[in-house]
Amino acid sequence: MTKMRVSIEVDAPPAEVWSAISDFGNIFRWNPAVPKSHLTSDQPDGVGTTRHCDLTVPGASIEERVIEWQPGSHYRVDIYESKRVPFVRNMNAEVGVVPSGKGSMAYFAPSYDTSAGPIGKIMDRLVMRRQYQKVGRAFVAGLKYYVETGQDVEQNSPLAKDQALVA
Repeated sequence: MTKMRVSIEVDAPPAEVWSAISDFGNIFRWNPAVPKSHLTSDQPDGVGTTRHCDLTVPGASIEERVIEWQPGSHYRVDIYESKRVPFVRNMNAEVGVVPSGKGSMAYFAPSYDTSAGPIGKIMDRLVMRRQYQKVGRAFVAGLKYYVETGQDVEQNSPLAKDQALVA
């Protein structure tokens, strides 16, 4: 299983960051890889909540379900269905915030298995891991931008991707 954690300092208290990330159906407001999203469950948050996300790759989308929810801290989602997301299976991700200095540290921690046997493992090492790091940097930088400016992320928004740390 491939795991990583991408984080960024946000100049806002953890409660403000949590307010943004816990607005589960509206991830499109700050994630540049998700131009459209909406809830697919009646409940707006907590374990069992589901959402649909269209991705920037034409025809690509994911269906996510919350499998862990710690208010004010983090949640974990299981991507239980995907379209046009090659070589990946058993994907989940944790999104959260922790206090840091005068503000917050927001993070995105995806993990996934590759499909297609040895070919999938090679693709992970050559391409996929770097792509998920790139997506992760944009994810946390978009969150930072949204929380600090109050503006939705757009294609030309100046995101501080270079401030994101990958571990």
